[in-house]
Amino acid sequence: MTIAVINYDQGNLFSIINALKFFNFDFIVTNKKTEIQNCSQILIPGVGAYDKTIKSLERLNLLEVIKKEAYNKKKIVGICVGMQILSDSGNEGEWTEGLGLIKGQVERLPTTEGLKIPNINWQKLKYNDQTSTYNSEMVYFLHSYFMRTEDKNIVSYINYGELKVPAIVKYMNVWGIQFHPEKSGKIGLAILKEILEK
Repeated sequence: MTIAVINYDQGNLFSIINALKFFNFDFIVTNKKTEIQNCSQILIPGVGAYDKTIKSLERLNLLEVIKKEAYNKKKIVGICVGMQILSDSGNEGEWTEGLGLIKGQVERLPTTEGLKIPNINWQKLKYNDQTSTYNSEMVYFLHSYFMRTEDKNIVSYINYGELKVPAIVKYMNVWGIQFHPEKSGKIGLAILKEILEK
């Protein structure tokens, strides 16, 4: 298993690289089409805005590459904004079409009394599968936008007031993680490892 970590001039590359090194995963950091195609998985890290992320990938001619590899059943894992761009569209910055790999839209968190935006917090994961090892574990979030998607795509979530905010989403071979597993201690690293090894 070799993981292609997409380098698109945005994102938390240093933290992700350290996490992958910790588990001795075989990986390369790249934005080259042929290298991505030759890897068995694609990891899209992310810190930044939806529209800028899509534009960066578009500038590097990587959008179609990622979509094609996903359709060819290669595992895709997106983290934070890397997760959000897996959706159909997002309205951060200007409305932007996403990769369309998980049906849904990315929207700004609603103004809720007693809650701050961005949501910067350690929060308790709730899994739809109550038997999950990581049900009720705490992980670190830093985001102002969230993916609105169907329940069947949601593996785990957090409560933001009355809103159910997806924490981990999955559709077939495509995974998205809203929180930062690489900044969530042993639990976050264990979750990332499990997803990459599934």
